[in-house]
Amino acid sequence: MSLVIANYDPEWPLHFEREASAVRSVQGVHAVEHVGSTAVPGLAARPTIDLLVGVDDSAAAPPAPFEALGYHEEAGAPLRTFWKGTRAFKTYELLVVEAGGAVWRRRLDLRDRLRADPALAEHYAHRKRELALAHEGNPAAYAEAKAGFVDALLS
Repeated sequence: MSLVIANYDPEWPLHFEREASAVRSVQGVHAVEHVGSTAVPGLAARPTIDLLVGVDDSAAAPPAPFEALGYHEEAGAPLRTFWKGTRAFKTYELLVVEAGGAVWRRRLDLRDRLRADPALAEHYAHRKRELALAHEGNPAAYAEAKAGFVDALLS
């Protein structure tokens, strides 16, 4: 599977708002935030809209309401993740976590740092493109390498 890093698309926030509106209607959802690279104006990204979904207890959140919106739960994911689209191209990805918990804060902290520092965002985009080339066809290796960069950034 090819790792596509696309130039920023000003339509990404609009796609988020439309999808977030539907996700907010799910009972038990307290908040929905746009995270990931598509949430940072000007930043190159995989063209997948990442939605951070805050609930009381992610393990107890029933999958049926998300499935009714067209999402599929990602088996074996380290966090409660749902995706919508095709396996080869996820259009939307939900990360269902405890609202205000450590994962919630970490994802928002990364987004906010990149939004506040265009030079850092550009450096991150360059690094993501390098990693996509180095790990072509291996999304798991790409994600692991990118996670190391993000860990260093947030520490």
